[in-house]
Amino acid sequence: MVSITDFALAVFSGVLTAKLLSRPTAKPRTRRWFALVLGAIAFGSLLGGISHGLLPEESGRAGGLIWRATLMAIGPAAVGLWMLASILLFRPSSVERSRTLALIVLAVYVGVVLFEYQNFLIALLLYVPAAVLLLVAFAVHLKHSSDTFAIDGLIAMGITLVAGVLQYLRVGLHPVYFNHNALYHLCQAVGLFFLYRAAIKWLGTESPGPSHLKSPSLVAKIG
Repeated sequence: MVSITDFALAVFSGVLTAKLLSRPTAKPRTRRWFALVLGAIAFGSLLGGISHGLLPEESGRAGGLIWRATLMAIGPAAVGLWMLASILLFRPSSVERSRTLALIVLAVYVGVVLFEYQNFLIALLLYVPAAVLLLVAFAVHLKHSSDTFAIDGLIAMGITLVAGVLQYLRVGLHPVYFNHNALYHLCQAVGLFFLYRAAIKWLGTESPGPSHLKSPSLVAKIG
């Protein structure tokens, strides 16, 4: 069931990614960060399904490599969340610095996963802070704006964080037929649906930048 839900999540995320990229927008950079999150999760879920159902980590070198690749795929998703939060919270110059920092953290993460540590906990330690930051960013934006995308974003990040806690605590619906990993995938799919809704609404707004940005030209730069 873990493998099945992984594959289902991969298909679902892949479809959302394709639909998002097919939509015209005046904010291509923001669209790319959303697509990076959805696409990375789709790829990671595909690899996770292979790892759980076909080539488990314990099966040999190939299984170990697949699992490492699964964990590394979570890195770009976390970077995408971080950058979306940066767009909402920071000025354009700070957004660029934030991207540099995110890429450095990603490089360190990939190195640790590749050579040192392959427990899923390390993926949560990277992904959860980025999700928390985006949750805060949506909340701040909602406080200063009437844009409804922030509501969908809050729901998405809230579900994502609850899913991570349930996965860490190993809470499932059934110890064999629907364990904590399968429940995590289900919750994650719901969260991604609301994140996709937030993306569609965000890309249709005129100026979803930080509230302290007053110049339309500055807002356009971070789109």
